[in-house]
Amino acid sequence: MAKTSLILFIIILISALAFLAGYYFSGKNSSDTAVLSGSVLSGFETAANNTGKVASYPQNTNRPLNSERATSLAVSNNQDSVVYYGKRTGRIIELNYVLGTESIITNTGLDNFISSIWSPDKKSTISLFYNSSGNYYQYYDFKTKRVSVFKNNITAIAYSPDSKNIVYLQEGELGSSVYMALPDGSSRKKILNTRLQNIQLFWPAADKIYIQAISDKDSSSSLFRIDGAGNTLKLLDGGLEMQINFSPDGERFLVSYILNGELVTSLVAKNTEEVAIKQLLWANECAWNINSDLIYCVSPGINKDHRPEVIEYGVLDGTSRQIGNLPFSGHVSLAILSTSENYLILLSKTDDKIYSIKLTR
Repeated sequence: MAKTSLILFIIILISALAFLAGYYFSGKNSSDTAVLSGSVLSGFETAANNTGKVASYPQNTNRPLNSERATSLAVSNNQDSVVYYGKRTGRIIELNYVLGTESIITNTGLDNFISSIWSPDKKSTISLFYNSSGNYYQYYDFKTKRVSVFKNNITAIAYSPDSKNIVYLQEGELGSSVYMALPDGSSRKKILNTRLQNIQLFWPAADKIYIQAISDKDSSSSLFRIDGAGNTLKLLDGGLEMQINFSPDGERFLVSYILNGELVTSLVAKNTEEVAIKQLLWANECAWNINSDLIYCVSPGINKDHRPEVIEYGVLDGTSRQIGNLPFSGHVSLAILSTSENYLILLSKTDDKIYSIKLTR
């Protein structure tokens, strides 16, 4: 009888402790964590701790929005949000630039991380790392957690517009080759052999793949398009520090470079129709709207310590007007337009901080 009573007492005690533990942790989680939702981030491995960090701020001030120095900034599919990698940690963070909140998506740091390329659908990334043998790329799928490491002699990669394929450059002793493959690097097919140097790849439209090459001789840049037969067609010869920014439909691009000590900016349509833009604009400091008929840019351009204006440039009629002011001094490494097209999101080149400007029309 005593033995039965002891067993019954132990069972009751364990049940009571389990109830108290559940009550304690459920109450703690309800106040310290937030649940992420939305199609973009549903595949991410969410770090429960640290989510929902709130940083209140007034709109259109010189206050940065991000808690960590940022790289690889991109628009999130979640409303009024962008995603970025922490430059020092390699963590992925989502920033809501309207509410002033940050959510840590992946809390695990990445050793020797440099930067990442987001797939257009935000379901995977290809990140650049360094080691003693040189830089290398690594593919990661957020849903399947699949990882694939590329060889060190692969030096340039670009996603297709539908995120289903990539193109990459593989260097060799006798020259380089451009391949098309699945995003993890499998099922590759060679599409081009080339002796061009210092290459960057772009794939803005399904039938348009571009190569930007920098000459070792004078550091000038040229832009080529790869045709269906695997040939390179030269589109333009530029000067130094060339920047290219393609429209969402891939039919137009903005190009800027230094020629004879002056900044040259042009709008190119259908690969050949080049129109000079009078404003001093760097292509990477501009963002296209979804219809590809408006560009929002930071101005003025070169050799200015303070860049006060944000302008709206009409692609079809060439008109421009000021619509805002830059909330900080310095240069911009990247400009993107929100999906609502009500905010211009800027990544500062000086301190890797993110700023938002509410557009007025």
